[in-house]
Amino acid sequence: MEQPRGILLIFLDGVGIGVPDPEVNPFASARLGFFPGFLDPGTGRTMSVRFPPQGSVLAREGRYGAADACLGVSGTPQSATGQATLFTGINCAKVLGHHLTAFPNEVLRAIVREENLLVRAVRSGRSAAFLNTYTPLFHEMGWPHSVSTVTALSLGRPLFGLEDMLAGKALYHDITQHRLRRRYGARIPVFDPEEAGARLARAAQSWDLALFEHFWTDRVGHRGEPGLAMAQVETVERFLAGVLGGLPRDRWLVVLTSDHGNLEDLSTRGHTRNPVPISAWGPGADEVIRRTRDLTDVAPVLLDILGPAPGR
Repeated sequence: MEQPRGILLIFLDGVGIGVPDPEVNPFASARLGFFPGFLDPGTGRTMSVRFPPQGSVLAREGRYGAADACLGVSGTPQSATGQATLFTGINCAKVLGHHLTAFPNEVLRAIVREENLLVRAVRSGRSAAFLNTYTPLFHEMGWPHSVSTVTALSLGRPLFGLEDMLAGKALYHDITQHRLRRRYGARIPVFDPEEAGARLARAAQSWDLALFEHFWTDRVGHRGEPGLAMAQVETVERFLAGVLGGLPRDRWLVVLTSDHGNLEDLSTRGHTRNPVPISAWGPGADEVIRRTRDLTDVAPVLLDILGPAPGR
């Protein structure tokens, strides 16, 4: 098994694999380098379609697959159980007996605190971090904690804030930081997506295992506006190009996946039961695709590839 120097997991909320119909699927009109293809409208299976632009680093070096997000549970996949499953490898929808939307309940919080991939990496002697920026408003308002926030807090360190972002240690969830600038003023830098990706790549290299979450893909999917959806897809594409251009690709594994479908089907404002993409670049990419069949596989596969710290 190829062992990378480090792993960066990029989590896109609400991105599934849809049918090749540009009327409902913004990915069908985009020139993509990070998707495995489309669903066959007749069979519902993922077609092996390679459509990224020639010469793209995303196309040239990527490996692509699909992961089931339904987890053997009836109903539509939701964020709390999907993310908890993705980050722990435990089928949290089966634990609860149903899919749970939005924020985790106490059962899921307990599972995530003890079993998430970041804290498990630290127990094996590795360093790990959640690279999203948190604002003073988040702490002031006392908002409920998402699965990713519970994951970050399980490390026993303060969440990254504005000063950490300014020091290059973290990135705001919207990628470009335009929303952060509007709230906190001119001291907040804004980036084009490629520059944001390069900044995240530099921040990730301080850790053995790093996680970044982008949840505007899900927000945009719920709005159902084709123009907004296309712009969001392009932002992610350019961001990933910046990430891969900023990492030594012979030593770093980059993995992208999601928790449930949404953005790929604008005919509905809700989530879908579609599979989600699992895309990987760098040493260990083939292993990720070969071993990932559903959301329970992602965390254990990444931890296996990373391995314990030397000497442990």
